[in-house]
Amino acid sequence: MDIFASSDLAPTHPKRLQTFGFDMLFCLIAGIAYGFAFIPLTHMNHLLGQSNHLGWQSALAIVSLSLCLCALPSHTGKRTGLLMILFGLGCYSIGTSWVYISIHTYGQTAAPLAVGLTALFIIALAMIQAFPWFFYPWLSGKKINTTWHGALRLAIVTALCWVIAGLLLTYIGTGFPWLLPGYVIQLGLLRQGWLPLIGIHGWDFLLLFLLSLCVSAGKHLIGANIHDFRFKPIWPLYLIVLLGLSIFIGVGFNMARWQWTKPLTSSTQFRLIQGAVPQRMKWDASYLLNILNNYDRLSQDTPSKTIVIWPEGAIPAVNTEVQPFIDYLQKVSQKQDLSFVIGIPLVDENQFYNGALAIDKDKQQTYHKRHLVPFGEYLPFEKMLRGLINFFNIPMSDFSEGDAHQASLRVRNVDIGTLICYEVAYPGLVGQSAANSNMLLAISDDTWFGRSAAAWQQLQISRVRSAETQLPMILVGNDGYTGWIDAHGHVRKLLPRYQAGTMTLTIRPRHGKTPITQFYAWLSK
Repeated sequence: MDIFASSDLAPTHPKRLQTFGFDMLFCLIAGIAYGFAFIPLTHMNHLLGQSNHLGWQSALAIVSLSLCLCALPSHTGKRTGLLMILFGLGCYSIGTSWVYISIHTYGQTAAPLAVGLTALFIIALAMIQAFPWFFYPWLSGKKINTTWHGALRLAIVTALCWVIAGLLLTYIGTGFPWLLPGYVIQLGLLRQGWLPLIGIHGWDFLLLFLLSLCVSAGKHLIGANIHDFRFKPIWPLYLIVLLGLSIFIGVGFNMARWQWTKPLTSSTQFRLIQGAVPQRMKWDASYLLNILNNYDRLSQDTPSKTIVIWPEGAIPAVNTEVQPFIDYLQKVSQKQDLSFVIGIPLVDENQFYNGALAIDKDKQQTYHKRHLVPFGEYLPFEKMLRGLINFFNIPMSDFSEGDAHQASLRVRNVDIGTLICYEVAYPGLVGQSAANSNMLLAISDDTWFGRSAAAWQQLQISRVRSAETQLPMILVGNDGYTGWIDAHGHVRKLLPRYQAGTMTLTIRPRHGKTPITQFYAWLSK
């Protein structure tokens, strides 16, 4: 049997071919609309409002996904896959267009070539996302639009295809699990309740399952689907929709009150340093002393018993090159009773790592980034590509990958699960770090992407990681976002972006594990 041509409603005559052409345009437009759901266009003058209030983003993502689901049934596997490729091209061309900035502006690649490389990146993501959908008609069966159990099976298959696509985007190559619907569809306390139980992929499954059921019920309620007018209302389907929504809402609201983690008895004080060092200046050796002096100045007058945190790559030189300055920080730590966690490239046995260095009065600890950004932190096919164009020679693009299992940084009796930038996008990696931590720390440098939506998208991903683990997360970015997220995924405080600044805050770390944290800890063994 040809699984790519198994639908009983496969378009074979001219009228259906014309309908397929309409659906292609329909899915492309829906994908573009979905991409815009990942752009922060509301509350532009209020950082906390822009970060926490995703009403229109949630609505736009739900509507665009629903419109896409309307177009998918009744096509063969090949055509369903093509429709999802078009959806992916639309959403990634809007939602991840900021990749062009790092390639062209900071990679010094000619604009036409930068456009071509960005297009290849978008096409690759769309192809990976579309792969499971080639099997969609075969899995959903032949009576997807005519019976209530067909609609139920269709909803399960729809949710499975979406989650499988998300997992493929996470684990193929180095992964890029970026524009998942659950990052912007928050639905108030419902997401807060479900995330600690089932994580982002489970949340996406529930969303797509319910959306598919609602789309099927809507079609039958009006007595037609997008292709013909031979459907009648199916009352059991409406009851299933009501039951599903009731369980979804009831469990979500009840679990939102459940505290899987508990606050520690004592609080910890932090000083966050946002250096706002321009990218072009950062890797110019002649500015190194100015950069060190700038961070030292911003860290002055810090109260004792405080943990001072600098962003990713705050010191743009490997630790062996600035050892006198590190020794100076150690003396400051001893004299003023401070601790430091600084982003710095580290060298160990001739291997270079993008890392973090924790400095206490009597010890130092290191963290080596585990999940590297391809072409940014390491170069695939290095022998072939190195030197080919300027983009393949950007600073610090020859890092090694850190060990998969690393202990949390223990600073002032607090176990800090440390993440560097891109790592927050990987729920398994974060869950593994959270299992033995009292809080999370994400240091980053998003100046590579200019004033685009990239940092905001990373902020939304970070919010989900906090809600999944029920641990507070501190964010420290070179030009923002710098602030903190509470254990339920709400952004509590942020510094203004694109300017140097500091923030002093007091946080109660927590202990305990959510069900999804325990699952990821077990999976990583």
